[in-house]
Amino acid sequence: MGKTIAGTNLTFGVEVNDQDVKRISKKMATIGWKLADNREWMKQAGDKVVYPRISEVFQSQGKPKWRGLSPNYIKPAGLPILVLSGKLRASLLNKGTEGSHYVLKKDRLEVGTKLQTKSGRGLGMLHQEGTNKMPKREIFSFMTVRNVFDESMAVFRDHVKKIHKDFWATRTPPFGGK
Repeated sequence: MGKTIAGTNLTFGVEVNDQDVKRISKKMATIGWKLADNREWMKQAGDKVVYPRISEVFQSQGKPKWRGLSPNYIKPAGLPILVLSGKLRASLLNKGTEGSHYVLKKDRLEVGTKLQTKSGRGLGMLHQEGTNKMPKREIFSFMTVRNVFDESMAVFRDHVKKIHKDFWATRTPPFGGK
């Protein structure tokens, strides 16, 4: 699981490549549990973890806090940083919105933005990395990524517990255990 910054798009990915997840999935498969398709828990991780963390970043104006705007930059009063038109924030928080990047496969969830500037540069990437004229304003900082990883693993563990409960509800446990 981790931050993926590919090309001009800014994307955060949750991927089943963690050794513990693979090990648990393999053990579960040996006794008939099905965990080959991870879409259910990855969708939950996106809805319960990834999107709320991105929203928190915009609400708090960065984690760590984004540098303020230059006095030369004119924006309408009351608008927070990175919300001039609202399109960047919307593309990162709402599936199906203009510029939104959302991919859910059996082994991967990707959330991000595909918005481009008029010159074809990735809008999210420009803010993520900064330029020689604009400070870096990370949307996916190390702390955000680490928190998302930890919380996504908690969603995975809850999902495994549910599968375990459902599995044993329809079978007689070996050796009389539960």
